[in-house]
Amino acid sequence: PAQCAALRKHFRVFKAISAHDDATVYRGAVDAMIVDGPDPGSGYRWDPAGWNRPLHSPVIVAGGLCPSNVADVIKQLRPDGVDVASGVEKDGQPSSTLIASFVREARQVGI
Repeated sequence: PAQCAALRKHFRVFKAISAHDDATVYRGAVDAMIVDGPDPGSGYRWDPAGWNRPLHSPVIVAGGLCPSNVADVIKQLRPDGVDVASGVEKDGQPSSTLIASFVREARQVGI
């Protein structure tokens, strides 16, 4: 948190954390939280049941999102944004079709 706060004096800081981490320690030290699964960056979806959204900063949800589940995740968690990478890839490459589908599904429920 101290490093984030120091950087925030010069830059906007988005901190990626696991959904299981204590986000409250970053209160006032970051501009937004990117909440991912227990293994951030793995592309695996996490179970949001019981997750308490940190109310002190905008929240971007990541972790295993794809066109078929992004609307449900948005409805359940009401994040300020969503993050996707492997969920819109086909054969390891970004797919414009999957990206368009992902965006369409997210926009239909309010992001």
